[in-house]
Amino acid sequence: MRVPEDIAEKVKEYARIKVQYEELEREITQWLEKNTPANSCCWIGNFMTVTKEMLCGTAAGLGEGEYCDQSCQGEDWYTGTYYIPIENSDEYISYDYES
Repeated sequence: MRVPEDIAEKVKEYARIKVQYEELEREITQWLEKNTPANSCCWIGNFMTVTKEMLCGTAAGLGEGEYCDQSCQGEDWYTGTYYIPIENSDEYISYDYES
């Protein structure tokens, strides 16, 4: 059996995008570590932009336009999604975390 050329090209493209994805994730995580109250958070990714209408219905306002949807999974173990407003925009970045 031989791999078709179009599949081989997709594998090459996948590898290129994966490297780019990992670099972007590293840059985003570094920014979060420097600019948000880490409090032993572990960012588990799922970075995206969302509108206020897309915020989870249970998200609580934290001041300065930030929101958090958090659940307690056990003693001192929390998971959730954090929403931070984007400068000059009606959108937010969101990311999942656990602490």
